[in-house]
Amino acid sequence: MPIGAVPPANIDASGITVEISPPTEETAAVTYEEQTGAFSVPAGQRFVEIYNAGAVRPGDTEANATVNGASLSVGATWKFESEAQTDKVFLSPAITGTGNGSRLMIKYWS
Repeated sequence: MPIGAVPPANIDASGITVEISPPTEETAAVTYEEQTGAFSVPAGQRFVEIYNAGAVRPGDTEANATVNGASLSVGATWKFESEAQTDKVFLSPAITGTGNGSRLMIKYWS
């Protein structure tokens, strides 16, 4: 738009169709990792699950983990599932935290 031009008051979007293909075996990826320290899951995931398994291996501790600032006790699971509506899908924000010595089982689907 040229400098000084006035944008239109109404925009006609009729006839515009946006199609988003559902994920397939070729386009979807499941990531699985274990952490006892700091972790981060990138934004834009369809599903995230974080399980605090506690002391699983030598050197692990039984401690509350932290997920996005909230406490996650041993044996508890934190989940995010995308919410689909008629015209949009809400994906995950970036998720960060720490196991504080406890072993976390982290799984996410993008």
